[in-house]
Parts: sequence; C-alpha cells; structure tokens
Amino acid sequence: MNSILDQYLKFDVKQKENALVQTSNFLGLLLGQMSSKAKSSALALQSFKESNNLYNINSLAADNQGVLEKLELEKHAMNMNIKILKFVSARIQEEPLKDIPTYNLQGLPDRQLQILVERYHQLTLTRREKLNVYTLDSAPIVFIDNQIIDLRFSILKSLSEQKRLNEQRLNFLRKQSDSIIHILKKIPQIETAANSLSSRSELDQKIQEFLAQKKLETQIVNAAIIPIATILDRASYPMAHWRPVVQSCYLLATFLSIIVGTFIIIAVHLYNPFIYTKEHVAELTSIPILGVVNKSYNHPQFPNKQIIIKDFPRSTFSESIRFIRGNLNFIAPDKGKVICITSAVSGEGKSFVSLNLAYTLTLIQKKVILIAADLRKSTLHSAFDLPNLNGLSKYLSGQSDIRSICTKTSIMNLDTITAGPTPPNPSELLQSHLMVCLIDKLKEFYDIILIDSAPIGLVSDIKPVMKLADINLFILRSGVSKPVYTQIPQRLKEELGLTSVAIILNDFKSDNFHNHYYKDNK
Repeated sequence: MNSILDQYLKFDVKQKENALVQTSNFLGLLLGQMSSKAKSSALALQSFKESNNLYNINSLAADNQGVLEKLELEKHAMNMNIKILKFVSARIQEEPLKDIPTYNLQGLPDRQLQILVERYHQLTLTRREKLNVYTLDSAPIVFIDNQIIDLRFSILKSLSEQKRLNEQRLNFLRKQSDSIIHILKKIPQIETAANSLSSRSELDQKIQEFLAQKKLETQIVNAAIIPIATILDRASYPMAHWRPVVQSCYLLATFLSIIVGTFIIIAVHLYNPFIYTKEHVAELTSIPILGVVNKSYNHPQFPNKQIIIKDFPRSTFSESIRFIRGNLNFIAPDKGKVICITSAVSGEGKSFVSLNLAYTLTLIQKKVILIAADLRKSTLHSAFDLPNLNGLSKYLSGQSDIRSICTKTSIMNLDTITAGPTPPNPSELLQSHLMVCLIDKLKEFYDIILIDSAPIGLVSDIKPVMKLADINLFILRSGVSKPVYTQIPQRLKEELGLTSVAIILNDFKSDNFHNHYYKDNK
C-alpha cells in the first residue's frame, strides 16, 4: 500500500510536468509565429508610408486645396465670359433696324471685338438719324444697311471664335479641378489604410508580448510543481488474521431484506396507477359491482372471433359471464329489457363483454338484439363477418328503415344492428326522436336489447341513449383502468338521474389454486 502511494505521488508530479511542458512548447511555437507576423506587419507599415509620402500628407492636402480654389475662380470667370458672348451674339442676331442695342461693351474679353461692336452701335445710330431725312429705299439708307450686315457677320464670327476658345479653356480647367479633387478624395483612404496597418502592427506586438508573458509564467509554475496529495498516515497491518462475523452478517441481511420488501409492497400499494381487484373498486365507489369477468386463457388466435364462451363453454371466463347474466335479474327484475354497456375509454372490453353477454342470454331462450351505438369507431360488425354499409347511422339520418338495418347472425335468437358509415354528426343523431322510436319498436320483437355504446370518458354521444336504458353497465378493465374512472358511473347516475347502474370488472387475472379448474380441452 505504501509503495502504491509513493508511486501515485510520483505519477501525479510527472503528469503535471508533462502537461506544463506541452503547454510551454505550444506557447513557444505560437510566439515564433507571432514574432514573424509582427515583423512583417511593421515592414508593411514602413513601406506603405514611404510609397505614399505620409510624412508630408498634411502639406500636400493644403497645397492641393489652394490650387483647387484658384481653378474654381478661373472657371467662374470663364463661365461669365461665355455668358456675355452668348448675350451679345443673341442681341446681334436680332433685327438691328428696329431699336438701338443696349448691351454692355465693357464685358467683352477681346479689344478688337469691342471695337467692332462699338462701330456696329455707331452705324445703328447714324441710320436712325438719316431716317428722319431719307426713306428706307433711298441710297444712303441702303448703303448703311449693307455696312451693318457686313459688320454684323464679322462680329458674329469673332464671337463664335471667342466662345470656342473660352469653352476649351473651361474644359481644361475642369479636368485639372477633377484631378485635384481625386487626389484630395484619395488622401483619407491613404490615411485609413495607414491607420489599419498601424493597428494591425500594434495588435501583433501586443499578442507577442502576451504569449511571451504566458510562456514565462508556465516555466515558473513548472519549476515549483509539487504533488497535490499528501500521505498523512502510512498503512500498517496487524499480525493476527481478520475474518467476518458470520452470525452478524446473516442477521443484517435478514433485517434488510424484510425492511426493503415491506417498503416495496407499501410503495406498490400506494402508487399503483391501475385497478386490479374487485375489492379495490369497492373501496373507490358506492356503485354496485355486477360481477367480475375472468381473464380468458383460451382466447382464439383469430381476432375476429371474439365470442369466447361459444368455443370454450366450460372455462372460468364462461362461468363469470353466466354469473353476470344471473345478477342482471336482481338489478331490474321488472324491467331490464334495454341494457346499455359503456366504459371510460376505448380498450377496456365493452364490445367484448357485450358479445359474450348477448350469447349467454340466447342460451336461456332469450331473443336478443345487439346494437352498435358507437357511430365513430365501431368494430362490432367484424365479430359476425358482416358488412358495415347499412346500419344505425343511416336509420337515424332517415336513409333506411328498421327492417333493413336489423341483420340476423349465425347464432340462433341473436340479431344485430351495425353502426353503419361514420356520420359527421353522431351526437345529434343519437339524440333524435328516431332513436327513441327504434328502442320502442324493438321492445315489441326482442326480449333483451343490448346497446354497445361509445366510451363515455371520450365523447358525450351516448348520454341520451343511457337515459333510454333500463340497466347501464360500466366496464372497468383490470390492470388498464385507472382509479379515477370509478367516479364516472356515480357522476353519470347523479347527472342523468339513472336508477340501475352497475360496474363489471373485466379481464381479471385470478391467482388462486383453482384458476384452471374449468379450463377445458376443446
């Protein structure tokens, strides 16, 4: 034991050293890569500054701004000259003989052009004075008009040439201005790129310093490593042999088995979510229990053959069905012609019990009719291998009569009414007056009317039918039904004012020694 502890301490130290060495090597690798990256970032920043002359970038922007202002002033002057030339050209092209021109001669850029315009103005005034003496067709007036026409042609030609030169100069100034504006717009981009390179270089430098610091810390921790565990008291062993006390072990095992078994039994009894016995049902409700249907151990292999009592008349299951048949006389001895069978949810065996109970009633020479009142999900027709094309739903909707929906089965004295096609309004159909008429009419021809209804815990379709029944049987299935289902019969009895309500516990599995006494060999 002591050797194992010493080796454990050494192993602990070795494992920590290995981890720290691996961490230090990894940090060294990252540090080398980051050093190369930081050096490359610094060189890139230096090269960018030299190539873009970033040392004099402020003076470069100021000089270009001054040149741009001068170019804008000259562009403005050129625009003014072009407007003056256009104005003079437009006035010259007008009819000169109507009025004296009133343009400004000082605005013309060319001196020669100013002289021509002044001459044009003087000829116009001279013509006006001579019109006071001569007529328009006289020789002096015609001579002056010819001079005015020739002079006007020379002025317009000179104006056109001046306009062309000014527009060429204006285009040149615009190109120079656009070039300087492009340079000024590019300066912020250069500054942004320089700032980005500078930030990247600083970040790489900081990461390099951080990795160097972490590598140094790892090396310091590796130098001061110690084992995490400390041996407070080394193992010592006595010279005498040790062995267990057999009697104490047996007593302890017996006591624990009793305690654990008792706890399991109590837990199962308290937290069991299902009903299993007749006594359990009696504890939960005051509704009388008509009988218990034993579990069938001789169930046929084919699912459509559900009348077990017909094939196994001497089984415990068959005897339990006969017992329920006998108890029916004590619930409603005077009436008892209409029996409605329901359950809380599907799968509790109400259709199964209805079939076998109907068969037992035919054995005592009772004429029985079995009605499939579950208009939503009925499977009763499959037990007799009958089609489901015509049935109760068609009668209640007025599409068929009573005679057409009553079907004879292969069993003597047993007829049936299938559910028919699934209607869109089963609840409304079952509450119609035709249902009452059907029950009253069937009472004239049959001794017993068995109604296999829909589960009352899922839908409320069957409530009106339960009021028409003399006896209402509520099916609970052992190991499937929950204790809360036992409250449904009591609630229905109070809500609908029912007189004869009883419970049947189905699929009960007996554990006594006489379970297979009635089991037959077919």
